[in-house]
Amino acid sequence: MKLYNTLTRTYEEVRGNEIKIYVCGVTTYDYSHIGHARSAVVFDTLRRYLEYKGFRVKFVQNFTDIDDKIVKRALDEKKSWREISEKFTNEYLEDVKKLNVKPADAYPKVSEHIKEIIDFIQDLIEKNYAYVLDGDVYFHVPIFKRYGELSKMSLEELNKHRIEPDERKRDIKDFALWKKAKKEDYEVGAVFKSPWGDGRPGWHIECSTLSSHYLGVPFEIHGGGKDLIFPHHENERAQSYARFGFEPVKIWVHNDFVTVNGEKMSKSLGNIVRIRDVVEKFGGEALRYFLLSAHYRSAIDYSEKAMESAKKSYEKLKNTLLTVDMEIAYLKTFGDRECQEKELNLEEFVKDFENAMDDDLNTRKAIAVLHNFANYINKIVFDLNVALLERTLDCFLKLSSVLGFFEGYKRIPKLREDDAKKVIEREDARRRKDFELADKIRKEFAEKGIKLLDTSKGTRWLV
Repeated sequence: MKLYNTLTRTYEEVRGNEIKIYVCGVTTYDYSHIGHARSAVVFDTLRRYLEYKGFRVKFVQNFTDIDDKIVKRALDEKKSWREISEKFTNEYLEDVKKLNVKPADAYPKVSEHIKEIIDFIQDLIEKNYAYVLDGDVYFHVPIFKRYGELSKMSLEELNKHRIEPDERKRDIKDFALWKKAKKEDYEVGAVFKSPWGDGRPGWHIECSTLSSHYLGVPFEIHGGGKDLIFPHHENERAQSYARFGFEPVKIWVHNDFVTVNGEKMSKSLGNIVRIRDVVEKFGGEALRYFLLSAHYRSAIDYSEKAMESAKKSYEKLKNTLLTVDMEIAYLKTFGDRECQEKELNLEEFVKDFENAMDDDLNTRKAIAVLHNFANYINKIVFDLNVALLERTLDCFLKLSSVLGFFEGYKRIPKLREDDAKKVIEREDARRRKDFELADKIRKEFAEKGIKLLDTSKGTRWLV
């Protein structure tokens, strides 16, 4: 499998028996939006595909649970920073669970790793990459000669992008590793002891610390949204490279934005779309389908019309799944059909699917392969016996699972003998136009959680 490396601007092979992935998580001060959902779904899909390919994957995603925005919300709501952070950490986990995002192997929080962060900063000071300034600690950018390689910004551009305006800094580009405590920090309890005085970590140092602590250095893949390339990942790379003396990450992977009706999401425009609101209206798997329907390095534009289209396309795939499963349940109940030995073209679809995913995680093409597979299945489903249908269903589910679709799907059961007799009785009643008896039997099944469907091929059922 090849992925596009933001650092080298080339496609690079994913190598190794165990693939370690670190993904920047959310800052827990508010409900998460569909931009957060895209990152979560993209890197969950990457993880799933690598596991499908036989790699062992260690997946770590942090939570930024100490931040200026968290402090501000805590002040506004007269709560502690911890109350705000814990609430929105839990809300995020509930949101992405509905998108079938698998739990990470670890969800480290900044507040639980203050000692490791202090040790990291102290090491940078001792190596002369950082300096103390009246309780603050800054990384001195000019000493790290490879700064700017990730974002590909010129020196002029870097000087324009002020990170923390402070006239006392040695250079305009220097950024904070440790922030001296302010009055509002004390008010909400967001204060930690350090060799440089009370304060809290800067934003960038947390990910350098947490990624190296949980995954070691170097690790294979660092993921996040495109907006994190500068300054967050540029600074993170600088810190880690400065401390360890070599490239800390093998492949940097960044997903593009989700826009809303052609505009970037922002609070000022009032167009923030929360995950939970979309899930409530369209369902979690439909949102996941939508987010994977474009290549992860291309922007994707959200609208209700686009979501309605995505939901219809997703339901076409699901209907194929149900059609096959219903046919299997029917044949197991009333007797298998005889059919000539048929050469299924399953491997052709598997190969096309893998080729798409191997090509820089091209989920757009992979979804197209699934639809081609579904069309093929729909043409042959009523010609196959149980064994061939089971093989087909297993293959379809396996590929769908890589994309996170139909998670926890429950198979349609074979009917008990007495229920099978009732189905025959109902079909006879319908032939005799005794719709009162037919409706009565349908209701009896409904009370048992079985929905009878009248199809051109006879009665089928769902549970």
